[in-house]
Amino acid sequence: DFDRLLGPNGPETIEHLGILYGSIPTVRGKNKFLAQASGALDRGMDVISEIWINSILSLPVTHAVNIAGNAVFMGLRNIERFVASGVGKARGAITGNTDHMTFRESSAHVMGMLEAVGDAFLVAGKTLKTEVPADGVTKIDVRRMQAIGNTGDLGEIADQWRNGNITAAVTNTLGVSMRMGGRFLLAEDAFFKGIAYRGAVRAEAEMVAANVYDQAIAAGKSQQQAAYLAAIEKGNMLTTPNTTVIKKAQTEAEIATFQDNLDGFFGAMQSAASHPLAKIVVPFFKTPTNAMKQTAVRSPLMLLYPNFYRTIKAGGREADLAIARVATGSGVMALFSMYGGGLMNEDSDTFIMGSGPPTPAEKQALARKGIQPYSVNIKNYDQNGNWDGTYTSIQYS
Repeated sequence: DFDRLLGPNGPETIEHLGILYGSIPTVRGKNKFLAQASGALDRGMDVISEIWINSILSLPVTHAVNIAGNAVFMGLRNIERFVASGVGKARGAITGNTDHMTFRESSAHVMGMLEAVGDAFLVAGKTLKTEVPADGVTKIDVRRMQAIGNTGDLGEIADQWRNGNITAAVTNTLGVSMRMGGRFLLAEDAFFKGIAYRGAVRAEAEMVAANVYDQAIAAGKSQQQAAYLAAIEKGNMLTTPNTTVIKKAQTEAEIATFQDNLDGFFGAMQSAASHPLAKIVVPFFKTPTNAMKQTAVRSPLMLLYPNFYRTIKAGGREADLAIARVATGSGVMALFSMYGGGLMNEDSDTFIMGSGPPTPAEKQALARKGIQPYSVNIKNYDQNGNWDGTYTSIQYS
């Protein structure tokens, strides 16, 4: 049981440690005892933190939210790339600058993501088996990934059972059972990271091929020759991407799943937030912080941020994407504001409800129509196309 796994706890532990410490005759012995006792205490705290985090991750709804969040964010970013290609085309027509987002590049990103679905399932399956993400980056920002036992690899644990290493096998099996919620979270994110990674590589290959084609035409090559050279370069990039492309694709995958490293003040806080004591108050730090950051760069608030204008002034793809993010994100926020701020009322086909009216009678009147507090509400129509007086109400939660 856990008492035997973690050792004695409570006030008796502190008293017992004090007695043991006082009985050691030498300073060197006392120092060694403190070092070992501190390590044991740290391990125990990590075990408790691991159980706490994975208890939160045990609900299926949590995983549904994670999958939906990753999918919606990736879809939004694809829309932004197509918007950015339109911005780039307009900006290029005005300034004559050829360094801008293109429709071909945006399409290549989507095609790369679609092609990667099969590989993404394989990567997710491997992560589910080993409990180790391929890139070593996770949403579970703790200081020790396997506090109970020393491995989560199902193959290694099976070997321990077969070879008669019972103590290690039992401990690691217990650890696996405690970390099932985290294991599935790692696999879900591995799936989406695999898709985002391949999409980024495909987009880079398309850009390189386009540059080679343009350079070949400028050098006097025929269209057929230029297309041949571009195809070779594109194939090389897809099969053996260079270090720069790999790094860029990995960053793209981390951003797509809200796992990119934080910088500045929040980066300094990230290490402290991984301490087991901090986990009691803030179970997850990096992911919600990244989600807020990604929301902020898509809001009208960016128009007040000097770096936004510096990015636009510098030009290039980053300028196109920055403009597209603010335009697309602000449009989505404006739409939700219309549905939630009174511009769309209960006479509309769809409206968003907050806490609802203050009086019980009014609340009951809404309940009779099927309208719940804090929900999105859609009118129900009969076979003749007439509203039947009720709503399908979907709460935010």
